[in-house]
This record gives sequence, C-alpha cells and structure tokens, in this order.
Amino acid sequence: MKADKEQLGIEFWERMKPVIGDTPYAWAAQNRIPKSSFQSAYERKAKPLNKTLDKWAALARLNPEWLKTGIGHPKRQPSRTKDDLTELANEAFATQEFINPLHLAEALEILEDVLLRTNRTMSYESKAEMLIKICHLLDNIDESNVKQSMKAIIDIVSEAKAS
Repeated sequence: MKADKEQLGIEFWERMKPVIGDTPYAWAAQNRIPKSSFQSAYERKAKPLNKTLDKWAALARLNPEWLKTGIGHPKRQPSRTKDDLTELANEAFATQEFINPLHLAEALEILEDVLLRTNRTMSYESKAEMLIKICHLLDNIDESNVKQSMKAIIDIVSEAKAS
C-alpha cells in the first residue's frame, strides 16, 4: 500500500514537472497556491489529496482530471463568454483573409446545386473546404467571361471528392 502511494506521488510530480518548471515555489506563488500545502507535498514527493488538487486545478487553471490522473489535456478549457467569442472572431477577421458573405452564399448555392444534380453528398469538412475554394474563385472571377469562370467553378465542384 505504501509503495503504491509512493508511486502515485512519483508519477504525479513527474507529470507536474513540465507545468511547474525549474522554479516550483515561484509557480505555486504565481498561481496563488498556498505555500504550506505545496511545499509539504513537493518536498515529500507525495500526491496531494483530491480536494487539494481540485483547489490547485482551479487556481492554476489546470484540468482537474489531468492533475489527478494524467488523463486528458493539462490545461482546463475555459468557458467562453459572448465577449470572448466576439474578440476571437474579430482577431480571426484581422489576421485571416476575409470571405465575402455574398460569395459565401453563392458558393453554397453552387455547391448544393452540383451535389443535388449529381446525386452526391460531401462531409461537412469537405464542404467547408470546397466553399472556401469557391469563394476565392468568385473573388477572382473574370468579369469579361463569367460563363467560362462559372463553368470552371462547377467543374471543380463536380470533380471534388464526394461521399
């Protein structure tokens, strides 16, 4: 029993090493983890009680399941507010190429029409990739020869991998 507890402690602190780095006490202080509980467990290389780990996880924004068992991703995925999502969307628009909503609607219509006429379906991922390609083609369509440009777009969709 004692050997099992020691092994759990060793595994726990090995898992924590990349998280706390070379300055464990500074990491604990930075994450507002009480020095006494951290120091006691760290020096004994013991795995703290689950209720202590729950507190540490909350303070350090770690995944409690990972902290206790090593299962999952170390970082807890924060719940996002509407403001967070708006900020993420704004960052995405600022850093990536903008897709014209009119072209997106047209691309969706073209894609759905071709798939319907050819009696095929595509996975959501394949559709998304194809819609982006069509939008970029629509952005660069040759105004002097719209018919030929649209035929090229339809040919690309028709030849696309479908399920």
